[in-house]
Amino acid sequence: MYNINILNEELNFYIVKLDVERSKKTLKNYYTSNKLFIKYLTNNNITQIDQNNILDILDIIEKYRHYLKHQRKNKVGTRKRYLREILQFLKTLGLKIKIELPKTNYKNKKSNI
Repeated sequence: MYNINILNEELNFYIVKLDVERSKKTLKNYYTSNKLFIKYLTNNNITQIDQNNILDILDIIEKYRHYLKHQRKNKVGTRKRYLREILQFLKTLGLKIKIELPKTNYKNKKSNI
């Protein structure tokens, strides 16, 4: 079980761990994507996430996708990157979440993400 404070601590640890493997820009992107997700959780009074309530996590992520698209007005590529980076971070915490990210149709640049 991870509460918001622990998520913030784990995110900082995750970024430090990746510092050897990734570029500074990648680290900044990972940090920003995950920090935004943690802020979203806080703003929506979600105080913890847990592998035992995986359906709740899937619901949270679906609502977060909607938030990125409709409130933040992020483009498809940005939304996909955010979600990939968040899922990777959650995976390092042992939260295995499988969400299929749709392929971007580069011909007309439309996607349902």
